[in-house]
Formats: sequence, structure tokens, C-alpha cells
Amino acid sequence: MSSHKTVYTKAQIGCIFTFTLKKELQVENDVATYYVIEDPQQSRFLIPKLNYEHFGFKPGDILHCTLDQINCKGEIFFEPVNPYYEKGKSYRFKHQGRQVISNYFGLSEQVIKVTDVFGQEQWVRFAAGIDLKDGELLAEVVYIKKGKLFLIPRGHFEYKSGRLWGRFKVIAEFITERFNESLLLKDSAGNDHVMIANAYQNYNLKPGTNFLGLISAFSSKGFVYIEPEHPHYKLDEFYKFLVVDTLNDKTGWFAFVEDNRGEVFKINSYKEPLVKGSRVNLRVKDWNKGKPVLEILN
Repeated sequence: MSSHKTVYTKAQIGCIFTFTLKKELQVENDVATYYVIEDPQQSRFLIPKLNYEHFGFKPGDILHCTLDQINCKGEIFFEPVNPYYEKGKSYRFKHQGRQVISNYFGLSEQVIKVTDVFGQEQWVRFAAGIDLKDGELLAEVVYIKKGKLFLIPRGHFEYKSGRLWGRFKVIAEFITERFNESLLLKDSAGNDHVMIANAYQNYNLKPGTNFLGLISAFSSKGFVYIEPEHPHYKLDEFYKFLVVDTLNDKTGWFAFVEDNRGEVFKINSYKEPLVKGSRVNLRVKDWNKGKPVLEILN
């Protein structure tokens, strides 16, 4: 990997960088056309034209792009900032009525088809119980991926400390081809959701259980990842852990830490390796599949 590109591998997902759109490119043996974007250090990247051509981009344009993903092969993906819509804001959309679709998990879901300012059709997800009185609908942009908007009715989920939360009820345990052992949930408006079951075996979630859940991520496939409140670790709180081992790989130093219940977690120790046998104060940055995501504040 170019030394210039390491600035992206060390950056946080969601950071915004500036590029110049140099040209369009047809790759051999690929039916797609790509935009070639170049950063100030002359490192170049490809983004598929099809996803963004309705924005009217042309060679010479300055594009602000979000660092969207770095996959296991080290490939870096960027999402051009939408010229009109912003994540977390609400907008009025003209709608074409309600539809029932089969979602990613094969469940029936009510959606509302709308048209954005670029003339693109979008879906407002989780539309059960929404009253369509006129030709417009107020919806919130909660996620943007590959030029598509992930829209939900405004106020469907609740913001607390900059995070989205919802209230859910466990309806049933069942098997899906996508997640194997799963929990079928309903939110407060009556929409169905699916959550992996085996990551939360210690949460005592069973049919009839009501819980407050964090909306931890949005999938471009049209569903949300839900994290129930952790039974031991609160978000943004600090806890003491014992450093049981450290290691170094191509991306930097890591450490394994143990809590007072004997559970071990892997963390990135950033600049310097931690001392084995020492105790360290760590912040709970997030939850992921029933485990705390820990970080050191250097």
C-alpha cells in the first residue's frame, strides 16, 4: 500500500476527505464505468459512476468523500457526500403511497415509496402506522450508502446523547437463513426486526420481553442492527481492566484485557503497548454483538 494511503487506514470510519474527480474510466472485463478521484498526494481511487451519476459530477469537480469502509483485503472505499441531503436531518418527500415488500429476511414489511430532489425513487422503511394524509411525508435521513438514502419516519427512533434508541418487544425465537438462530422483534410502531440470538444468551431475552435497544448500525440491505442495553457496561463510562497480553501486527499494538468476571476483550492500544499485568482505565465506546467496544483515551 502506498505510504500516502496509510492516512486512510489510520483514520476513523466516517472522516471526510477532499478529492478531485479526474476522469471517467471503463475497466477492462468490467461492464461498470468508474469515476477516478485523486487526493492532494495524488493517490487515486475508483468509485462506481452508476451510484452517483444523478448528482451531475464531472471531471474537475472537487468531491468531499466520507471514508466508508476498509475491507479485510485493505481495499479502501469512499462515499461522496450527498450534495443535498445530510445524515440526521429531516426532509419532506413526495410519496407514491404505501407498499408491502419482502425484506432481507423474507418478512413482510410496509414501506412508502418517495421521490428525492434528484428524481430518484427511495423507500421510507418501517412505515407501519404512518398516516398518509397528503402527498408529502416528513422523513429522516439516517444513513447514506452507494448514493441511496436510508429513510425512516421522523421521530420513529429516539435520540439520546447523539445516539438512536428504540423500544422493542421479543415476539419469537426462530431460524433464518441469514442469521441462523434469531429473535423476531417488534418496535413500538409495530414494525418487525430481526436480531442475532446467540450474541445475547446472557441477556435473558425471551418471547414477551420488552427492552430498550441501541440502533448501532444501518445496513444498505434495509435493516438495522440492534444492541440491547448491556447488563454490565454503560456507554461512555470508564471501567478498570487487567492487561493479560499484548501483540503487534501491521496495523499497530493491540492488547487483551480481562474484566472482574473473567471475560477477555481485545482492544487497540494505539501509540504504545500496554504493560502486561497492569490495570488500565478504558472507556466503553460502543456495544457490538453483546460485547463492549473499548478504547484508550491517550
